[in-house]
Amino acid sequence: MPHLPHDVPLLVDGDLTLRAPRVDDIPRMTQACRDPGARAWLRLPAPYEESDAADFIAATERGRLEGARIEWAIEVAGRWVGNIGLHDRRGDTFEVGYMVHPDARATGVCRRALQLLASYAFDELGLSGLTWRAARGNFASRRVAWACGFAVDGTWDVPHPVSDGASVDGVWVGHLRAGEPRRPRHPWYDPPVVDGGRFLLRPWHGDDVPRQGPDEQSERFMMGNQPGPASFTTWLLERRERMAEGDAVCWCIVDPDLDEPLGHIAVQHLRAVMTLGSGRVSYWLYPSARGLGILQEALDLVIAHAFAPSTDDSGASGLGLHRLQAGTDIENRPSARALRRAGFRQVANERAVLARPGDAPSGALTFELLQGDDRLAQNIEPAVVPTLRTARLVLRPWTLQDRPGEDVELDRAALRYMPAGAQPTYSTWDEWYHRRARQTDEGQVMWCIADARTDQALGAVTLFDRAGPVRDRAEIGYWLYPHARGRGYAGEAIDAALAHGFAPPTQDGLGLIRIDADTDAENVDSQKLLRDRGFREWGHAHADYTRTDGSISNSIYFELLAADYEPTRS
Repeated sequence: MPHLPHDVPLLVDGDLTLRAPRVDDIPRMTQACRDPGARAWLRLPAPYEESDAADFIAATERGRLEGARIEWAIEVAGRWVGNIGLHDRRGDTFEVGYMVHPDARATGVCRRALQLLASYAFDELGLSGLTWRAARGNFASRRVAWACGFAVDGTWDVPHPVSDGASVDGVWVGHLRAGEPRRPRHPWYDPPVVDGGRFLLRPWHGDDVPRQGPDEQSERFMMGNQPGPASFTTWLLERRERMAEGDAVCWCIVDPDLDEPLGHIAVQHLRAVMTLGSGRVSYWLYPSARGLGILQEALDLVIAHAFAPSTDDSGASGLGLHRLQAGTDIENRPSARALRRAGFRQVANERAVLARPGDAPSGALTFELLQGDDRLAQNIEPAVVPTLRTARLVLRPWTLQDRPGEDVELDRAALRYMPAGAQPTYSTWDEWYHRRARQTDEGQVMWCIADARTDQALGAVTLFDRAGPVRDRAEIGYWLYPHARGRGYAGEAIDAALAHGFAPPTQDGLGLIRIDADTDAENVDSQKLLRDRGFREWGHAHADYTRTDGSISNSIYFELLAADYEPTRS
């Protein structure tokens, strides 16, 4: 078991000296203990007098003689700047404690003193470990321990008494073992200010308290991750803790003229061992900032910073990541649109994964972006569904008023020749409509085929899969309700869709170079529609088509190139 020395040893590192406390330290020690910055985190007498400093020195002397503690004064250039000490907690493990005068803060003095003390504790006293603790929120103390290689093991959820009868909720605890490197174990991220022109990304400040709580949209999709006035202090503390852990970088999106917060954006999960080099993007905006393109610009800035090389532990130059991930509630269409516009690719669609208290679980979409991806080539704008008119029809966007009647059910042809979920019924309408709305966000152009006289919905025609590897091609799909078949409506609608698909963007078309189609091998009526419009049959696939009724069939594939398209066929 280590024994403390009879006298306080002199420890020297250049102009920094650790020595026994002296009576002439009392005036500056008293100043330091009256400072609000110290009183916020340490339990000190009130008011603090020079006699209290003298009592502290005497108590440290008694503690040393009893083998319970040893205390040094930190001296720089002949002047007292702080105290640092060891307290016996468990035989060969001592706890470190330190404080510095206000004029010595942020100078590196405390870090140097702790490094010097750690060397003495391990090399001379033979201690097996040092422990550290601080009131939760005392980031100045935590940064010193972090810089010297201490690990933060967690938070004791107990009150920590401080000055003037107050207390802080929670105590951080950590350790450093003999033989471990005395340098930071991980980054401590300090979000740099990033100028976006219309707004700034900057660190959150303690006075950025929101004026009101989250609105209905935030409550639904953020599930507690957006603070209100009462929860802001705790919310901000948790974000600062995650940055101190090297696990996140969090920015406040700010109006530069008013310095008013507009929202939040962060890159998180940076310390996950199995996904090092990858980060998860999260964000939210206050209602007043939505719909202005601010999130899109913030994503651009954060993506650039995340993929820029990292040159230090603060993340000031960049994070050096190779991959970003993001996720949204499947019903949060604005969030998914923002990610697609930023060049993220959707890679997963999970069902019933997001818990909602008091409500059914919701689905989730997962997106990713790699450092080497061509964001311009990958970005997807929501499809614009133009209104097209023919002699008898109007091709227009679907509306909630287009719900089919209760008598509309899937007939034999629909069950046999269409994939499950392609045609809605009265009972499946809500899910079908919202799924089609999300597919419009993915770039699909889906028209409702409506009667030009009555505006009654007759069926659908769609140009889809426009987000595939070839951006200037699409696949066409179509169907009609039973009462609309046999009147030539399908061919009329297909003709309008083809003309729009092949028309150049200068004529408000899609500028496609190729349109594909595939049909059930037994659906001869659909095949005739395609052949009559110049589609060429190019392949067969066996047992690759699952019908709505569950049976398996073969498929026939068709193609029509822009170079072969003849509008006069229609």
